[in-house]
Parts: sequence; structure tokens; C-alpha cells
Amino acid sequence: MTPAIVVDDLCIDSLAGAAVLDSMSLRVDAGTTTALTGRSGSGKTTAALAMVGHIRPGLRLRSGGVSVGGVDLIVDGRLAAPRVRRTLRRTTVGFVGQDPGAALTPTMTVRSLIGELGDSDDAAQFACATLGLPGDRDFLERRPHQLSGGQRRRVALARALAASPSTLILDEPTAGLDSRAIATVITEIQRLQSISGLSVVLLSHDQRVCDQLADQVIECRGGRVVSARAATPRPSSMVAPPVRPRRPEPDRRVRTPALTVTGLSVRHLGQSSGFGTIDLTIAGGQALALCGPSGCGKTTIARGIVGLHRPVAGRIELAGCRLAPTVGERTRLQALAIALIPQDPATTLNPSITVGQTLRRAIVRRGRVPAASLKARVAEVLSDVDLDPELARRRPDQLSGGQRQRIGLARAMAMRPQVMICDEVTASLDAVTTDLILTTLARLRDDGMALLIITHDDDVVRRLCSAQIDMG
Repeated sequence: MTPAIVVDDLCIDSLAGAAVLDSMSLRVDAGTTTALTGRSGSGKTTAALAMVGHIRPGLRLRSGGVSVGGVDLIVDGRLAAPRVRRTLRRTTVGFVGQDPGAALTPTMTVRSLIGELGDSDDAAQFACATLGLPGDRDFLERRPHQLSGGQRRRVALARALAASPSTLILDEPTAGLDSRAIATVITEIQRLQSISGLSVVLLSHDQRVCDQLADQVIECRGGRVVSARAATPRPSSMVAPPVRPRRPEPDRRVRTPALTVTGLSVRHLGQSSGFGTIDLTIAGGQALALCGPSGCGKTTIARGIVGLHRPVAGRIELAGCRLAPTVGERTRLQALAIALIPQDPATTLNPSITVGQTLRRAIVRRGRVPAASLKARVAEVLSDVDLDPELARRRPDQLSGGQRQRIGLARAMAMRPQVMICDEVTASLDAVTTDLILTTLARLRDDGMALLIITHDDDVVRRLCSAQIDMG
């Protein structure tokens, strides 16, 4: 069978000399799907980026080769000419990264983002329909910041598919999507493979998605391929809906409300009306789940509570004290009291400063900290989310998606809020890291913090939450 991608003994190091990819070799046959799995930081994204001829800042190519569609992108440890790489990305290979919101041009509409690479003015509407997105004029004229995280992810996929690539590389394409949207994405990829022989490289922590789509599953660890196997036979072309666990039992202990939201309606930027109203109360030491399909307004409500979107109507109270509608109108302590961990951390971490600087800024917002103690405090916060303190020297674009997600959690923890809003914080994490994050959140909850958990994962609801609100 003709290879679509060949990675040959590829070695990529950090500037400090640590191996990020250590003699990685793999082959993707034309018309097949290969899933790359492994813990966050195992080298999957670095390998995927090398397949389009890109080496992230802070890394250096040492040796090895990469060939895509018969075109050499890396030969003997040297990148091909920029013209060769640009042509390949434009005509042969599509790439959808783990943080699609950061890759979509913020000033372009959905219609322009998709239609720019399509061959007709109807490309955007058709692509939206096949991926379960609204195809009406209002949606097509929205810009990326006016979309939910799940919608941005599918728009990025629609944009990549509009160019009719022969090879598609997808980094966590179903992260943060509800089960219906996941099934739609999988069905569309399978349809394209059946009619055009599309070759797919899939990076995912979702074993169910890997087994639905992949022909082979390759596990990475420490920048190396440690195992390769045929995927489990696919019982159908659709992802089976998850079995909903028993609804969380109400927490009947008497607690003082930390956050009370009454009749809150929030209008997403550029929309003419709000998402309807919502009421909720979260006490200190309690976790409440906010669930619903992608695009139903969960993230917009969360941003309204934090004060990043001005509510259309409603009341927000923190420990019985009414808050001003926007964060700029609240006191400094009120602004610090509610922390949001966003679904796409790459869009909120300052790309020009290191992780250590980001965490130091968060720590000192609570008050002065002796300079001699700051470094130790940063290391402690990183250790709390199972990250090596050495990562404090890196910038966000030098981290994996899972590492950036944990940096977002560490930054929120550093500010010691009364209420923490977690928006799909485990969506792109492997099982081991997910367990660690849930254990950390459970500890914060048991120490008296109030948690609002936005998720599509029923296991997260079961493990953390005592009550659930369904939107949409």
C-alpha cells in the first residue's frame, strides 16, 4: 500500500538538549487512519506538526526525515524550502490543531474562513451542514470570538476539509464536543474516506473515537513509539451514546451560598438576544455541573458570571453581596474571587511571557510575596497539577495542549478564588492526567471552594458534582 506519510527516525530536542522526539518512526498508508495516543507531553503534537514541516519555537531539529504524499519535508535533519512546505499545506495536507480558536483569524467570518479555501460560495453552508453547525446567515457572519469552543473546533475542521486535502491531521478533534457532535464529525470523516480515499492522522485521548475511526493505533511515550496495534473492530459508523450514570445525589448539608445567580441572561457578542435565563446557587465546598450540547450557551453564561460579558438581565451575588455586571466595575477582591479556566487556554495565556511569569503575576495579585518565596511558590503550584517546575522557563507555544490546560488551572489556583469555573478542563487530557485534575478539583472542593463544572463528560459529573443543570 502506498504511504501517505513516512516519519523516519525523527529526533527533535528542546534548546536545553532534552529529547522531545527520540528516534520516532511511523508510517501512515494512503486511505487509512492512524491514531496517535499517549499521555500529554509524550510528543504527539510535536510529531504532527513535523508532518506539515513545522518545528515549534524552543525546539530544534536534530536528525531524521518526514515525507508526505511523496514530498520530502525533512531530509537528514533539514527542513525543506519554505515554498515547498507552503505548497504542500495549501494543496495536500490539512491540519487542525488542538486549540482551533487560536488558529482562526479573529477578524474573518465563518463564511470567509471556510469559503476562502472552498471552490464556491456555497462551500461554507455545505460544510456547516455536514458537521452539524447552523448554516443560516446569522451563524455564517459570526467571527471566532462569537462561537462556542465546540463550534470553533468544527469550523476549523470545515475550513481544513474545504481545501479537499488528500491527508488530514487532527489534534484532539472531538475534545469538548457532546456525543451527538462527536458522532457527526466521525461520520463525515468516514464519508470522505469512502469517496476520496482521505488519509487521516488522529491525535486523541478518547479511546472510543480512536476505535471508531482508526485502522491502527500507535502509542507514544517519551517521544518514542512504544506500541502499534490494529484498532478494535468498529461496530457501526456512529459513536454509541454514552451510558448516563446515576444522577448525582443532592448535597443535603447546610452550607452558606458562595455564588447565587438569579434570572441571568447573557448575550453573546454580536447576537441580538440572550440565551434565555438561568438560576443557580453554589455553596462553598460544593460542585455544580452545567451541561448541554455544544453551542447552547454554557461558556457565555460562565463569562457573564465572571464579568467578561455584560448580562442582558439578572443578578449575580457573591457571598450575599451583589456584584456589578462587568469585571471592570467590580472591586479588586471581587474580581479575584471568581476564576475562570477556559476551554481553549492558548487564547488566554500571554504568548510573550514564560509560564513562571504568568504564575508569578497571578500569585502577587493576591498581595505582596517576598521575592525569595516566589520561585518556590511557582514550583509548588506547578507540582500541584503534576507539571515539572522546569516548565516555568517555557512560553505557552512551547507546551503541549494538555500542559497548557494544566497551566490554566495552576494560574486559577494561584489566585485562591472563592469560586472556580472550569470549562471542559479535562476535554483534551489523557486518562491519567484527567484523574489527577479531578483529584485536585475534589481537594479544592473539600477545602471549601465552590466549583462550577462545564462538561460533556458524565464521569466528571459523577466524580465531582452533587447537582446538575442541563441547558439546551
